[in-house]
Amino acid sequence: MSPVPPAHLTEVSKEVIRVCQGLPLSLEVLGSHLRCASPDINAWTECLPLLKQAGEKIFSILRVSLNSLQPSQKEAFLDICCFFIGREEDFVCAFVEGRYETGTTILTALKSQCLITVKSTIEYHWNDRRRQVRTLQVHNQLRDMGRDIIQKEEKNRAWDEKASNDILKDARTLSGLRGLSARTDMEIPGEVANYKSFPHLRFLELEEAQKNWELNERTTIYDLFANARCDELRWLTWRLPKELPCGLCSKQLRVLLLSNSGIRELPVR
Repeated sequence: MSPVPPAHLTEVSKEVIRVCQGLPLSLEVLGSHLRCASPDINAWTECLPLLKQAGEKIFSILRVSLNSLQPSQKEAFLDICCFFIGREEDFVCAFVEGRYETGTTILTALKSQCLITVKSTIEYHWNDRRRQVRTLQVHNQLRDMGRDIIQKEEKNRAWDEKASNDILKDARTLSGLRGLSARTDMEIPGEVANYKSFPHLRFLELEEAQKNWELNERTTIYDLFANARCDELRWLTWRLPKELPCGLCSKQLRVLLLSNSGIRELPVR
């Protein structure tokens, strides 16, 4: 990205900087958006009213760039904000490809808009073998913007206990659930356990909890997925699983991570 704008964009560039109040993140994201959009001054001047309407709210300013994305790119970005920060790029690419039919193209578009970045590190294994690891990163303000959209508008992804409680306590949101990260001992309303199918669930991350006899009379996340079908599941992570319910064995799975598994037998569908 050139540090000096073309002559015909000098004045409008100054106006964009003024409206963004010089905030580095806003300038980086919007600068990438405008650069990708067009060198035509009309594209820049058309963007200015939207920025001025946003005022001082950084989420509104950043959302100008987000709203310019294709639907699949926007949904993939929201997935990343909720579940994939710090995850290996190859795994996320496999999920995105399985969900939106193209993985590399979508991630490349998000990188070009400065909505996501990739961090490269070297891992050393016990046998001294080295492996380069590329993980996805999202600026905290962009992450918060994405999660704010989910909480206030879409309400179909839950990345922590609070978000899970907000979604699972309302039976109306369950049918559209797309992603969930939770502990298996998290308590849920009894009527929720009657759900037998999650047709839109693509991401599920569970962490097995130690047996708590006080929970025997309560309904938990484990009860919810013990008999439910998740035929469109693309990503399943389950830490310390003792068994794998048949309904989670989706034929659409692209990523399966069962760390420290105690599973002795796989279900047959």
